[in-house]
Amino acid sequence: MIDKYNKILYILNLIYSFYRIYTDSGRAQRPLFIVENNNLKFKKSDLERMKIDDENDKKDDENVRNVMTFDDAVERGLIEFLDVEEEEVSMIAMMIDDLKDRSDYCYTYTHCEIHPSMILGVCASIIPFPDHNQVNFIYFSFIYVNIKLNNIVSS
Repeated sequence: MIDKYNKILYILNLIYSFYRIYTDSGRAQRPLFIVENNNLKFKKSDLERMKIDDENDKKDDENVRNVMTFDDAVERGLIEFLDVEEEEVSMIAMMIDDLKDRSDYCYTYTHCEIHPSMILGVCASIIPFPDHNQVNFIYFSFIYVNIKLNNIVSS
């Protein structure tokens, strides 16, 4: 089975005059909303169409045309998977409200986080209140969750 989210990454570095090509599978990638002209391409109507899919496991004929899955959103260019190298050259808004705020910091965003906790990854995002705890607690919680997830996957 071919992973449809795995793509060949081309990076041109003009400062150091080199070209990098990444084709390795297993690169850590995360989904982000695509932004054009400081507006999300993902609209509220798209979210409603995704909710229809969640609510109706046995889809009616009427709802089949209106259903949109996560894969459809990726194919239509509403959501894009970025890896670490692409994130370095992208301007990512942490929240949707950042797109509306025309501050001096940034005028053009290329992507927006789906949720601010997604930046931490799966294992670290399930730690309760990471912004209110000490780093040692977060680190040990992350290791504990990671071990538990590995045990579940291996069994």
